[in-house]
Amino acid sequence: SNNTILASVHNDEVLLFDVETLDRFASFSFERVSAIEFSPNGKLLAINKGSSIQVRESLRLIEIESLTVLDQNALADDRAVDIAWSPDGQYIAAPGPDGDVEFYRTSDLSVKNTLYGVHNVDITCIDFRYDGEYIVTGDESGRYAMWNSSGYLQGVEREYGEELIDCKFSPDGQDIVLLGSKGNLMSRTITGAENHLVKVDGANQILFSDIGTRMHISCDDDEFRGLLTYDYQDFNEIKRTTFFHKTKDIAFIDDDFGRLQSVYVAAGTGQLAVYLRESIPIGFNQPG
Repeated sequence: SNNTILASVHNDEVLLFDVETLDRFASFSFERVSAIEFSPNGKLLAINKGSSIQVRESLRLIEIESLTVLDQNALADDRAVDIAWSPDGQYIAAPGPDGDVEFYRTSDLSVKNTLYGVHNVDITCIDFRYDGEYIVTGDESGRYAMWNSSGYLQGVEREYGEELIDCKFSPDGQDIVLLGSKGNLMSRTITGAENHLVKVDGANQILFSDIGTRMHISCDDDEFRGLLTYDYQDFNEIKRTTFFHKTKDIAFIDDDFGRLQSVYVAAGTGQLAVYLRESIPIGFNQPG
């Protein structure tokens, strides 16, 4: 939450890095990790890993201060690629073992309630609204739905027309942004009206700036590999950050104006690439 620790996964290990020094200071062994997510206050790291007939668990929690794996565990879908924390950190939403989405209590990872009756294929994206009142879910068939915090479907499920890769609430909570496997990126109001639609070849992830005015889309295409930055109000492209490698996942730190300062990229090579904003000293290239 304070941009000091970066978590990554490689070869059945969860690794923690110091953002300033880039030194690795902790590692934890888990088999077949499919998703990781820090809690909103940064005190816990949720892990979704592989399960087996002998070990019927997939969700685990790491306490960051003590660097220990907590005892509580739960069996979710051990292949789930996305899990989400509620904004207050009280619950984790994850695909359940039977295909629905379940809310797990952080205290003991018991099931609070289940979002059922919509998804019958693998769920690919989950996101809470900033106030925790609503959650959006999407799956590989292109079906998506919005639910309230009590687990009730809001309206009806909708079809996107292609596999959903990512789905997010806008920072103000008024829109849902959807990204499909064919590169179609759409913003809709929570009532269903379309705002904007653009096609971004190779797009695979939606990220928002802290102030919410900028939207970043990671791309991995033959024509462009990197991060596209859009003005969210009109979907106009305002910046390109080019990478020389594949893009599997991205985390970033921005400033008070939404400008990127540091970008951390999982490149699919067992390494993390780090991009830093160029800093030019006062007086550089000036006479005197």
